[in-house]
Amino acid sequence: MQGSATHSGTYSFAGEFSFLSTNYDSMEPADDIFFSLGDIRSRLSAPICSTLLQIQKHQFSKGKSNEWIRNLECLSIPPKVGQKRRKGDGGESIEVKPQKMVLGRHKINPLDNFEDYIAVSWVWKPEPQEELAAVGGYWIESRGAGQEAQSDMRDIVLERVIKYANRLGYRLFWIDKICIDQQDKEEVKVATQAMDLVYSLSKKSLAIINRRIGTEGELNLFSELMKGELVNNDLDLSMLDRARKVLKLVDWLTSAGWWQRAWTFQEDYKASVNMVLLISHDPSLERLKRSQRILGSVPGELCIDSTDFRAEVTRFCQAYQQRFGSRQEDMKICNTILERAGKYTIRLREKGEDGDDIIRKPMSPTILADIGSRGISEPWDRLAIVANCCNYDARLNANELSDRRFSLSLAMLTQHLLNGEVINNGMRQRDNHSATQNIFDFLKSKSLDSFKSPIETELTFIKGCRLPKVELVKEGVQTQGHLWKLGKRIEAKCQIKLPGEGSTPGGLEGLQRYRLQQLAYELKTGTYGSCYETLADKFLLYLDEEKKSKGSFAEKYMCWMASEVFRAMMDPRQALRLGCLVDGSSNKNMPYSGIFVCDANEDEQSPEYVFTASRQSTGKLGEIDKHISLEVGLLNPKAKGLPKLIAKRWINGLYFASGRERRKVVFPWMDVLKI
Repeated sequence: MQGSATHSGTYSFAGEFSFLSTNYDSMEPADDIFFSLGDIRSRLSAPICSTLLQIQKHQFSKGKSNEWIRNLECLSIPPKVGQKRRKGDGGESIEVKPQKMVLGRHKINPLDNFEDYIAVSWVWKPEPQEELAAVGGYWIESRGAGQEAQSDMRDIVLERVIKYANRLGYRLFWIDKICIDQQDKEEVKVATQAMDLVYSLSKKSLAIINRRIGTEGELNLFSELMKGELVNNDLDLSMLDRARKVLKLVDWLTSAGWWQRAWTFQEDYKASVNMVLLISHDPSLERLKRSQRILGSVPGELCIDSTDFRAEVTRFCQAYQQRFGSRQEDMKICNTILERAGKYTIRLREKGEDGDDIIRKPMSPTILADIGSRGISEPWDRLAIVANCCNYDARLNANELSDRRFSLSLAMLTQHLLNGEVINNGMRQRDNHSATQNIFDFLKSKSLDSFKSPIETELTFIKGCRLPKVELVKEGVQTQGHLWKLGKRIEAKCQIKLPGEGSTPGGLEGLQRYRLQQLAYELKTGTYGSCYETLADKFLLYLDEEKKSKGSFAEKYMCWMASEVFRAMMDPRQALRLGCLVDGSSNKNMPYSGIFVCDANEDEQSPEYVFTASRQSTGKLGEIDKHISLEVGLLNPKAKGLPKLIAKRWINGLYFASGRERRKVVFPWMDVLKI
């Protein structure tokens, strides 16, 4: 998306972010994303949380955008375009272009049919070397009239797309400047909210990178990088003499405008493994390129999967930083490259207590910061871009908020909270540091960072760890779910002899089922001091029904949690604590009906609470399943009214609350939002 609601503009941030050097009082509300919350508060007549409540009123439905995607207009490539060839003087094959190349229009429904298309990701404004690029060499079929009009796009962009499409056998491609009626403001607005679908539903997405590999040395360095030959599995640079040259090459490649725009960031993120980077090369390198076998076969182009490029670049930069940490200038280059082209599954990894690499932080704050650091013509478009990347179903009307001169920073915070992102609201003392942070640093430092994924695709699991049915109220963030009180701690004995258990297809393994059944029977028969029949019966019923699992979200989630209980039974560093629902009407504890995983050295005497909630996706486009399981502090255990909770950390557990009414709870505002 570009133009009036798009990613055109310069590649230098000097013009777009010049407000950083201006007086805050003269700043536009859309330009406040790098100012501190304290500065933003100084312009308000009431606490920040009051403004969040006002911003919340400007939500809207994505329905029109979902309808728009069902009538996606693509460009069709006639068979003759780019297909005819002749022999050159040296015997080489040369493409012969027809005198008039006309691209037709063709509407498809990516949701219901199987017409494959390429979604093109590019930057409208030419870089300096493209200023004199030819325009108008292609003709485009007019909408509805059967006539033709000259394209106002750079010919080289369409040439590269068509060359790629012909080589791989695609007939259709989508490109924003032509396929969206840029004069129709309503269509632009609707399409803005659907860009995630355009790229995620495409068979391939194609990034037009305005960089050209010109020498054999550059091509060989690039090939070594992409083959992973420069970095071994321990992130140890094995070819030190070439490392500096590769760093400069990667810095140059990622300094192209495509890496520095907010809209192209979204296009790359949503296309995921289907995004291909198109980097041109000198024709003399064609034979060498093909001999490398990983750079594609499109004449004059290197074709690289974006996810592979990001992975190798991230591994290389991390290794470089480890080996050459004393070179400050190079460290800055590495950090810049990682901000442009880092891969989240690598960037967000950290060492766990047992030395394993794990991910415990959510992507959303990093995504928001990466979008904020990139250039964009219309600052308020960042709301839609963040929503598209993070699969937010609660969206804000940017036009209304802009017209009423609300703060863009606070709109971002409102959208973040409305979609259930968890903030660590546990600091009860006045937090002066938070007031000095901009919205990006605030969300990075205050977002919950203790997630424990039960599956290998950690970021996918963590992305769904959100509060459902959120409403911002005077007291804080209100949601619905179940409140549990933790009680009895047990260490599984697994002494009861039972018949063997087989594995469930796509579910629990045989040993897991066997050990969990042992635990259930021991709970039932008093092995742990009392007979916990309610929990045991629900546990056994679950294990019986798990055999017939059909793979729904609820069934998968319970399977993951049952696996975590099994792991805790086998790990002496972990223990199990039984949990009982806290009745919503009387605040009395009910019989145990949940079992949660905790550290073996935790104090059993301190009262601990857990809040759980989930919401299965309704099937709407872009909607995700939500699930939450938080250890919380309860501020008002004996008071009437809604329970006020303080988020502490993530906690895994298997619990049975089916048929129990969800109760409303409130996570109170942090102090910085109340002053």
